[in-house]
Amino acid sequence: MKNWKIIAIFFAGMLTMMMLLRWQGNSLFSSESPNGIVSLELSNGKTQTTNIIRAWESKELKTTARNNILLDFLFIPFYGLFLYSVCGYFCIGQNEPWQRAGMLLAFGSLVAMVLDGFENILMLMSLYGWISVFISFLTFAFASLKFSLIILAVVYIILSSIFKIIQKATQTR
Repeated sequence: MKNWKIIAIFFAGMLTMMMLLRWQGNSLFSSESPNGIVSLELSNGKTQTTNIIRAWESKELKTTARNNILLDFLFIPFYGLFLYSVCGYFCIGQNEPWQRAGMLLAFGSLVAMVLDGFENILMLMSLYGWISVFISFLTFAFASLKFSLIILAVVYIILSSIFKIIQKATQTR
């Protein structure tokens, strides 16, 4: 995709939502949840999940956590479609392995969006008392896979940007 206006809209929406999520969820950061809502996303056991939710309940932050998760549903399309579009842009005209990697990571960004949606539903279930080993494990697994796909896409974008700059610099000589 070469339409930079659309990519710019996704990027602006992503940054805006990131700031809004950070601001709205700022009170979720504590000793029990040092990474805010991400602590709940990556809690890999029933005990850890229970401790985080109990800490938020004692501080009357359960509604804040719920609202943060609901806002995340609005964030998902912005970051997912931004990563999809930029990976797709950089894979055009590349050699086959690099092009294939870009295409896979573009679609991986869409998979990350789906995983994030399921992860949010599971976190809401945990917030409302459906805490179990299985739900904590699935939440952790979906979040870990989502973050892995996002990190891979970002690394691809950074490397592609560097290669593009080098390629343009060598062509102008």
